[in-house]
Amino acid sequence: MKASVFRGALIAALVIALAYQAVGAAVFLPRFGSEDPREVVTAYYDAQRWGFRAIAVRALSPELQETRRAADFVRGLHDDALFCGQLEVPAPSDATMYGEHADEVQMVVEYRSVWTDEVGNPPGKRLYFVYAGRDEGEPWRILGIGTGP
Repeated sequence: MKASVFRGALIAALVIALAYQAVGAAVFLPRFGSEDPREVVTAYYDAQRWGFRAIAVRALSPELQETRRAADFVRGLHDDALFCGQLEVPAPSDATMYGEHADEVQMVVEYRSVWTDEVGNPPGKRLYFVYAGRDEGEPWRILGIGTGP
């Protein structure tokens, strides 16, 4: 009897996890295809805020994804934007970082984190310079995220 209860609970948990991921994909993937770079960046942080880290990665450029898969990339034990509050993504400026895409913009993203970040900063306000770019006929993708312009 205990084995069947455990198996039932395990199946229920799996169904819930799969449903959660399906909802995340349905909500965020269309937003990553927006013509508005601000919407793409906002969706990226919203996805992280709600625990969809694997889905959020799809808003990153292939080059940034590759950098984050590198063996020496420092990743925190948790996502700093998980459960964050007061997310602010202002209208983009025309500041470019790479100059490799037809369209490039910069946004200064702010939010309030509930975590200590990977370099030891206490919970609180975070500020990141986020660069997004695209070429003709392509979707906006995040090219870089950093703490300085």
